Amino acid sequence: MALTGIDDYLLKTGTITSVDIPESHPIRSMKYSVAPIFRVAVKPKNASDLPKLQKGLTKLSKSDPLLKVDREETGEIVLAGSG
Repeated sequence: MALTGIDDYLLKTGTITSVDIPESHPIRSMKYSVAPIFRVAVKPKNASDLPKLQKGLTKLSKSDPLLKVDREETGEIVLAGSG
């Protein structure tokens, strides 16, 4: 069995269970001890594209837990990752 769309509701941890099946399956964040080997600043070409860029980077960081997305005080969006 597979679940789709759960990332819209589950941020860090949670438990999946069913009324029909008396089992529960905890979901936890994985811990990594990897230092980033690259850092790059990105910005949209147009200021109106910023929300779309942030949404895309949020999805990307969810799919790759080794990618870190930060917003600097200067407004730059900095990606840091391990490859």
